[in-house]
Amino acid sequence: MPSSNRAATVAALTIALTASVAPIAIADDAADQNGAAAPQQAAYERISTAKSGAQADAASGKASVSRDGRTVLFRSQAGNLEKGKPAAGLPWFLKDLRSGTVKRLVIPGVAAGSDLTATLSGNGKYVLFEGQVDGEQGHFVHRLGSDTRPERVDVEIPEGYQGAYVSEFVISADGRYVAFSAAYPPEPTVDDGGRIYVRDLKENVTERVSHDRPDWQPRAALRPTISDDGRFVAYQYNYTNGPRGDDWAQVYVRDRRTGTLTRADVSHDGTPMKRESQNPVISGNGRYVAFESADDHIVPGDDDKSWNVFVRDLRTGTAVRVHSDHGGEADFSTRSPAAISPDGRHVAYRTWRDGGIRVREVSGTGPSELLVPVDADGREYGDVGYAAFTADGAVVFSSGATDLVPGDTNAADDVFRLRLR
Repeated sequence: MPSSNRAATVAALTIALTASVAPIAIADDAADQNGAAAPQQAAYERISTAKSGAQADAASGKASVSRDGRTVLFRSQAGNLEKGKPAAGLPWFLKDLRSGTVKRLVIPGVAAGSDLTATLSGNGKYVLFEGQVDGEQGHFVHRLGSDTRPERVDVEIPEGYQGAYVSEFVISADGRYVAFSAAYPPEPTVDDGGRIYVRDLKENVTERVSHDRPDWQPRAALRPTISDDGRFVAYQYNYTNGPRGDDWAQVYVRDRRTGTLTRADVSHDGTPMKRESQNPVISGNGRYVAFESADDHIVPGDDDKSWNVFVRDLRTGTAVRVHSDHGGEADFSTRSPAAISPDGRHVAYRTWRDGGIRVREVSGTGPSELLVPVDADGREYGDVGYAAFTADGAVVFSSGATDLVPGDTNAADDVFRLRLR
């Protein structure tokens, strides 16, 4: 199988770029008194705070944000974010960045204090979550402000896969479609590999979007990613006994409107691929897909046989390798494409050298930019994850850094907003 470490990195990031932005220029070459690179004074704002500005008394993170940048959903065990006596609800909060109001997330049928995973849809109107509703475990979509029971999405799975192990749920920006992977059906058959399905919450239909596998070879589809309107779904396709005789992975994109299936990781000259590809992320408009590959002839003149991030234009068929650099030094391996902007212009990824999250213009030739500066040893000032770029020119992310804003003394991860210049 492809490296579990790389897969875990993507799962941990859960990053979604939501707008085309200028490169982030916040790293500073200046050194502090200990010889470590100090963060440049940038417009950081801590947003996991009470309306009064009081810092949270516990860690916060796993933030997702609406496309317009107004609403942020984040997880926190803090007890001082709401005004007055804490309301009964979940360890998740919704903050209106325009008014500063913070409200605890309350979902009908979900017991107060329940631990669950949750993400906000791009339009800021829906929450996709995994948890229990009235004692029923599953994956649900809740419309914010509604008193009705959340709608379960892992239902009516065809082809004998109802009751299979389901995971990797993602929601379209409009909140109508949810894509997910399913594996290990209750009654295995000859074609029981992992599959990708999409649930249409308007038509109440679940359809399979991944392609069939040959009967002679175990295969599995996983890691779905969906376009804003739910039309395009990209996914990873794993199988055994690849061209080198080992485990293998490829990247495909399904057009749900036409049924067309396109392989994204192909060579520039039509010759067979020699290395595997994985971890796709699709742009909001469905035109571009970023992925990670160790193959060296996806683009002409690629002499780097290590893992790199590529972006394929599905309309023209052309591909671009996302080169990375560090302070003008020679190119070094990229890894784990974390997200791609809706228009495909920018991509975020981690690198092997320092592990930092970088943002780069796909067609640009200038240096990539770190989201949070690193010290002299290449370590970030606190872990960074769960970041999201917004249409109003800001980026929301979580970090354990303590020197991004004055008065950060809670010794815990926080959620920040950085206004881009």
